[in-house]
Amino acid sequence: MDARLVPGAIAAWAAAWTAPLVSFRVVAIASACAILGAAVLAGAVGVCRRVTLAVVLVCVAAGGLVAGLRTAADHAGPVATAARQRAEVGVELTVRTDPERRVTRVRGSELGAPPTLFGARIDFLGTASDPPDPSDARGAHAAAGPLGRPGSPGIRGPRGARVRTPVTVLVGGPEAGSWLGLLPSTPVRAHGRLVPGKGGGALLLIRSAPEHVGTPSAPQRLAGHLRARLRAACADLPPAARGLLPGLVVGDTSQLPADLEADFRTAELTHLTAVSGTNITILLGFVLFVLRRSGLRGRVLPITGAAAIACFVVVARPEPSVLRAAAMGLVTVVALYSGRPRRGLPALAVAVLGLVLFDPTLARSYGFALSTLATGALLLLAPHWTARLRTRGWPTWAAVVVAVPLAAQAVCGPLVVSFAGRVSLVILRCPSIFGDCREGTTRPGPRVGGTGPHARRPEADAGRRRARPRSSMTGWADRTAAPHR
Repeated sequence: MDARLVPGAIAAWAAAWTAPLVSFRVVAIASACAILGAAVLAGAVGVCRRVTLAVVLVCVAAGGLVAGLRTAADHAGPVATAARQRAEVGVELTVRTDPERRVTRVRGSELGAPPTLFGARIDFLGTASDPPDPSDARGAHAAAGPLGRPGSPGIRGPRGARVRTPVTVLVGGPEAGSWLGLLPSTPVRAHGRLVPGKGGGALLLIRSAPEHVGTPSAPQRLAGHLRARLRAACADLPPAARGLLPGLVVGDTSQLPADLEADFRTAELTHLTAVSGTNITILLGFVLFVLRRSGLRGRVLPITGAAAIACFVVVARPEPSVLRAAAMGLVTVVALYSGRPRRGLPALAVAVLGLVLFDPTLARSYGFALSTLATGALLLLAPHWTARLRTRGWPTWAAVVVAVPLAAQAVCGPLVVSFAGRVSLVILRCPSIFGDCREGTTRPGPRVGGTGPHARRPEADAGRRRARPRSSMTGWADRTAAPHR
């Protein structure tokens, strides 16, 4: 891994962040100029700085083009057109994230009940037979005919279109709860109203129950089964621990109490329930340890490590922090197998560059930015600060416990203030506490899978007993996040 990828990754990230702010013509011209400049610089053999600048220009062109094409497709397609017209539509969509309740602060209206929010991809878009008045800006939901292919009742055949456009879905009304429990990759049909959303995307407002047209994929069914068994293993714990433990392990916050979630948000600790590099590190360490103890060597180690990371991504869901951590883990596995020295910063650059080119929307994600900045701080600042504390007589463990959270907070604090508008002094001491808590709750141990409704009673009891020691750590987390209770 070449250190010259570090400025290239930063340049690609900046280009992908800027591309949605300008027209695609500007992006195309700038990318062409960058490629031309890179070609000229690449001809200067033996000049290291020129080669580095050429790499930066290529990354700028790649990041800008990928983000520009994505933005143009999202803003110029039929879904964007229907959103600008606030059209009533019938859609066939695929669920991409776990539907979850979102508490709203609106009172005295139908939005006072918690709506269901999730990400999806529209696969087929049809216009309702009686489109509402586009001037109706309130987004009231009129009844629409059933969804069908071109020529089906309730859909104007010529206006139906097969697309692959991401969209945010907001379900309100009495049917909001019927969407809970849908697994990612589940195809459903529904009708609602498309309106403009944040960031130039589309928001689909729905008030009806989903119509299932298929089943989720086999990996997602397995992931849902494992997450359900983890929740079952925590069923006998106190409410706070029951909701927090799955969040620390696999990022499952579906049972997190609303008051505890509000406390975490107030203390700026919501990132602790998101999967990070700590989970991947513990997973890789456990898998490689077991394989080496079993006498396995050679190609089996990196292949099995990569497979374990892929399975964990499916179980934990491909959120920005999960993707970044998984990419870092894969780069580390490749570095170990190739025999090259492990260099954390180039590995982080490879992960950032690959993820931004794979999904340019991550470039504008606060979660992805916080995750990347925190990792960079742990690689650059934490070792030096730990060494300085050790020279002053600090024990190694104490120096690490203090240096790691302070390094992460030093670089993440300004970004948190930019979108949160406040700074919580609690976060200065919580990352070190929760780091030990996360390690204790995510450390691989005996299997807790046998806790389903049809599991044998001894296995179920054993799974619950294994979950209880972790509950003391999550109870500590609860008291730290909510000192006023």
